[in-house]
Amino acid sequence: MTQDEVFAALERAAILGERCPMSTFDRMPHQSARTPPTVLLSSTAISALARQGKIRIDISGRNWRTVTILVGPHAGKKTAGDPNGHKIWQTIGVERTLDTAAARRGA
Repeated sequence: MTQDEVFAALERAAILGERCPMSTFDRMPHQSARTPPTVLLSSTAISALARQGKIRIDISGRNWRTVTILVGPHAGKKTAGDPNGHKIWQTIGVERTLDTAAARRGA
């Protein structure tokens, strides 16, 4: 998938309030072999979108990812949040990079 296709898939999930599409497996354990595989998204493309400031990724619990769309007509929409309400332990995105750089400078 191209980066634009990955962004579109994330945007679609955010519009619908669905879970962020995963990149590590193609079927849930309860799905049969006849079930079409889940669309796999490249974690490299997702990280690149975050570095470009197009999305923000909040990671909580056991690697639950909530993606916030930062650009375009659907800016502000998010994929489903952690159903267990775990704290966010990592954020990947432009604001995180800028905050970290400012902290190093002592700002």
